[in-house]
Amino acid sequence: MLIAPRLVRLVLSGAQLDVFDDDAGRHPAVASTGFDDVVLLFFPQPGSERIALPKVSADGGFERPLDTDVIFREYTVRRLDATGLVVDIVLHDVGVASDWARRAESGMFVGAVGPRVSRALPCTPKILAIGDSAALPALSRLGESLPRDAEGDIVLIDGGPGLEIPLAAPTRVNVVRVREAVDARRVLPGLDIDANRTYAWLAGESGLVTSLRSYLRNECGFARDRIQFTGYWRT
Repeated sequence: MLIAPRLVRLVLSGAQLDVFDDDAGRHPAVASTGFDDVVLLFFPQPGSERIALPKVSADGGFERPLDTDVIFREYTVRRLDATGLVVDIVLHDVGVASDWARRAESGMFVGAVGPRVSRALPCTPKILAIGDSAALPALSRLGESLPRDAEGDIVLIDGGPGLEIPLAAPTRVNVVRVREAVDARRVLPGLDIDANRTYAWLAGESGLVTSLRSYLRNECGFARDRIQFTGYWRT
């Protein structure tokens, strides 16, 4: 489902989301409790419908090296409810995942592993969340899950047109949208940021996240334990 010119929403369903038994025993129902939970999606090779999955190692991870025909990407769980496991994919000009998502329709198959539950945010008087377009699903879910009396700011670096979907948030959480990474640095001095009362969550391109973390530490006085950061991708 295309929910914006550059954003496809996948709704994944199947018996494996519920409790099921296989040769390894009983598997619990899939759950997602954190706004930044991650699921691995496995795509077929271009021109093929066969999905290659990695071999599972004894510790529950994947055996390395992976076969060359295993193609996977990490995505944030946008929602998990009775309709299924919902994942939003930002479309790029080229890429296996983008190409597959553009032509996705009901009845097509994709492999999935997870979700991996993310670290919960601590109780905090104020929140500062900053992310680029890769973090849009997490920022959207965060805004929806914050308590009604939450305060703070959500800054989305959307990187250009095609992702204009509204971000829901409590009344006292300010939502700011900017086009480029440099614009995020420019808006921060104008926000009401109190390093002693605010917890920061940063996600997106690794260089951007590192730069924002340094700014909050050196210019705003944030302690190390008041910043949670994740590099989703690297230029």
